[in-house]
Amino acid sequence: KLAQDKKKAVDAAIVSYSEAVASNDNEAITAARSKLDDVKSDFESVFLGDSEYTGLDIGFAVLEDVQSGLGDKEAVYITYHTGLFPKAILIKHDNIHVADFKANRYDLEKKVTRLRQDLSSTDIPFDYQLAAEVYEDIFPPEIRQAMADINGLKVYTDNALDRLPYSVLWVPDSNSPEPVSGTQNGDFFSTKFAVSILPSLSEAVTPKSDVQREQRYIGIGAPMLVAEAKAEKTDIQQVKSGDFYYRSGTADLKSLSLLPALPNAETELETIGENFGRSSRKLISGAAATEAQVRKANLKDFSVIVFATHGLVSGEFSGQSEPALVLTPPENNTIITSENDGLLTKSEVEGLLLDSDWVVLSACNTAAGDSRNARGLSGLASAFLYAGADSLLVSHWPVRDDAAAFLTVNTIKNTQSGMSKAKALQKAMFDLRNNSEIQNADHPAIWAPFVLVGN
Repeated sequence: KLAQDKKKAVDAAIVSYSEAVASNDNEAITAARSKLDDVKSDFESVFLGDSEYTGLDIGFAVLEDVQSGLGDKEAVYITYHTGLFPKAILIKHDNIHVADFKANRYDLEKKVTRLRQDLSSTDIPFDYQLAAEVYEDIFPPEIRQAMADINGLKVYTDNALDRLPYSVLWVPDSNSPEPVSGTQNGDFFSTKFAVSILPSLSEAVTPKSDVQREQRYIGIGAPMLVAEAKAEKTDIQQVKSGDFYYRSGTADLKSLSLLPALPNAETELETIGENFGRSSRKLISGAAATEAQVRKANLKDFSVIVFATHGLVSGEFSGQSEPALVLTPPENNTIITSENDGLLTKSEVEGLLLDSDWVVLSACNTAAGDSRNARGLSGLASAFLYAGADSLLVSHWPVRDDAAAFLTVNTIKNTQSGMSKAKALQKAMFDLRNNSEIQNADHPAIWAPFVLVGN
């Protein structure tokens, strides 16, 4: 917690320094740089050389580091607010642009909420007009102009935009005076830009390493639930709020047994595994997918970790209940403890030791916070980053498991062919949008739930 708070202070100082540099005001630049140096010194005095934090990513980035790590067609996009109207900063390798949002923060939050509601079901027609309004609100004209020559965007935000799936924003054609409801005069943001979300600005600096690590994969999930023998339901949106599955701080097995089956989960894990050598892959699924087996697996040895299961993060949590991934519950005659109750909770995830290139959470709503009102990435996503994951593939809302399988399998496959993670997800979303074999695949509720978080 202390490390995270200090990182936020560094990020805030970088934002102020970036704004000063963009203003070309030498006095402001000197003052902002002095503040940044002070914050960095405080950070170093607390953590550098402290054995208690050995292995914890407590690195920081300064503006020069961020810019030097960007390619010619990449940029870092920062949104922050100090008043009613948020500001936008676009950092490219050779320049910086700063602008005010068109909408105030409260109107923008309302629009983002409405846009998210449109994504709750394929029965709701997608509102292209609203998606275009949000795009134009958060990307002012001078920022849009500066983005004309880029195709990769790393986003860092500290407001309601945490909950925004950038991929569904509608980018009107430049020669179209007004966006309309329809697909004839524009395209989705994800078609034009490969997007990743930065939990901190230090993640904008790509580490350089000459060491080629062996790619090893472990797939975990497709838990054995009591209801599977009775139900053929595949609508993951039947998952209830988190407290429903807890009793006195541990999982309520009867409630867990009511979760719908995930018929595509095991095939998803097996198909992803086919991208790795036979000796470099491991599968823990079905009855074996227990908390005990996960802890025995020595997850630090795996560069790619995929969980294909339910995520209980969509409700408000009280007492000891917290966001969790569902694993196979223990047998009825087993003494239930928090360590074997079939729920891998946020705090238990934080206790794992990982060294993964990325973790894929092919489960419902895994990008969400700890409660309905929490800012994004404060739940399971942040827990896996804390445990040592470099990058995450997580979902903004409940995902139908056939769509989840398509997106995760193809994203991993694309990276194995040499694509960056952001471009791999971008292509998987595009391919799903154009897949006629998956029901309603062209609706953003189906193809756009996942977001790449981290480096």
